[in-house]
Amino acid sequence: MLRKREQIILPEPNCRMQGVCVVLLNIILKISIVGILCYYWLNVVATSQSQCWETLVGQDIYRLVLVDFIFCLLGSFFGEFLRRIIGTAVCASWGPPEFDIGRNVLELIYVQTLTWIGILFSPLLPGIQMISFSIVFYVKKVSLMMNCQPPRKAWRTAQMMTSFMFLLFFPSFVGVLSVIGVTVWRLKPSEECGPFRGLSSMYAAVSNWIKILEGYTASKWVVWIYSNLITSALFFFILSVLVLIITYLYWQIIEGRKTMAKLLRKQIINEGKDKIFLLEKLRVLQRVKQTPPVLREQGRQSPYSAGGSRGTGFPQAWSSGTGPGSSTSAAEALALALRAREAAQWEDEDYD
Repeated sequence: MLRKREQIILPEPNCRMQGVCVVLLNIILKISIVGILCYYWLNVVATSQSQCWETLVGQDIYRLVLVDFIFCLLGSFFGEFLRRIIGTAVCASWGPPEFDIGRNVLELIYVQTLTWIGILFSPLLPGIQMISFSIVFYVKKVSLMMNCQPPRKAWRTAQMMTSFMFLLFFPSFVGVLSVIGVTVWRLKPSEECGPFRGLSSMYAAVSNWIKILEGYTASKWVVWIYSNLITSALFFFILSVLVLIITYLYWQIIEGRKTMAKLLRKQIINEGKDKIFLLEKLRVLQRVKQTPPVLREQGRQSPYSAGGSRGTGFPQAWSSGTGPGSSTSAAEALALALRAREAAQWEDEDYD
């Protein structure tokens, strides 16, 4: 269905834009699923009369991660292995399947988002996810080498890494921080289970811990950091300004490198034109040297050679082959060609 939607949006072949549209559609679908689940957990499960709603949320995340792992393995078998057999043995016109880089990257982002959310409710989830990621990596590697062909859509490595990091930060990481912030500051923990039972919020445990540390002289620096930095709006404002300044500086550096790359590209093109210009001059000089003397005498007596060779646009010394130009060596020809090229460039600059 996503591929049909992609064809409707872009009827003309444009591999880059098609890839961007597929990535956007997939990320909207994945983030919508995670957003609906978070809304259900924070507004339905957390406010229910359940004795331990944190356990229910952790169990749901465990189920989602396990189901995603199973479907990932089944997709590698049915979607790639059987597809290769059908494409090579039954219907040869299909061919082996392509490895969809965008879809696999978005699946990683989706599972990583679930893992970040589940850290608060299931502390062992990152370890389980590391094991599942290792298994999926080697399964995908074997399936890629044996079943798939390179994709027709070209993905640049730098562009793919930038897109992956951006999508992993926003909306994945930013959304997770929002969910964790609401859970820690706004929701009331369970009354009968968990390390935060009996408190008004999870963040109240930090305030109680700071009050205990105020009675110890050796821990005064922790209390000072908490009072002057963590709970200070000015500190976070200054930190945000510094982050924005650093981001702006990096952006300027990137723009400067892009400009330098364009200038170097133009310089390479101009140097190529210079080489072509010099080669043409050398070919003309070689033709003049290889011309018999009788033909050169006739060319000198021709009315078109008076004052200069109008057919070639070169000086008479080059086109006639007599006089000082007839004994010019290759090095002298190169020097003359370079001078002519520089004169032409100066004339162009003066005209501009």
